[in-house]
Amino acid sequence: VTEDGVLVRGEETCVAFTCPPYTYDPNTAAVAPNTSVPYLGTVAVSCLPNHRVSSLFEASLRQPAAYTARCDSPRACDYSSSPTCKPLECVCPPVDAATLTVAVGVKYGEDSLASCRPGYRVGPGPHTCDANTPKAFTATCVNDGCAFSLNAKVCEAVKCDLAPTRAQAAVATVTPSSDFVLFGASADVTCIPGFRPLSQEQSAPSVLR
Repeated sequence: VTEDGVLVRGEETCVAFTCPPYTYDPNTAAVAPNTSVPYLGTVAVSCLPNHRVSSLFEASLRQPAAYTARCDSPRACDYSSSPTCKPLECVCPPVDAATLTVAVGVKYGEDSLASCRPGYRVGPGPHTCDANTPKAFTATCVNDGCAFSLNAKVCEAVKCDLAPTRAQAAVATVTPSSDFVLFGASADVTCIPGFRPLSQEQSAPSVLR
């Protein structure tokens, strides 16, 4: 106030400060509004598909898919601390776990190693046990961060050829009549009269299974 009672800069008033547009990763989230926000205003942050709110390196389906950031830090004209959207982690076993295994714990969109179990090889087959066929391939974490895509690969049972057994002079019959049996199946082999399976006693039947 001057000597003559005039208020200097009387046009001034108090206004709320504003926070700059919220900083986020467009690969993991979307925000609204994506503009400056007045003091005590909020921004809605929505995680993109296959992402969840988490303070860890990865997220799980149990965690929320959105959060609110509030402009309430007057000293810094910025938002208070807030979480971020992180990619989901694949923890579910593959649908055909009986034939293969996949290393879990990778993030959505990342690859993991899938390995055929003993007695299986990467198809199409069938392959013999000693065939130079791969036992492993790449699986990708998909389906809302839970299960894996096997990328059109499949593990198939190997085959055991019956021709070498039928060719033995002391073998009378081999059942089934097919050229091979698959892993886990069995074949009945009957010895000709006067012969017996090597693993059985002399008084035992002449059938080897």
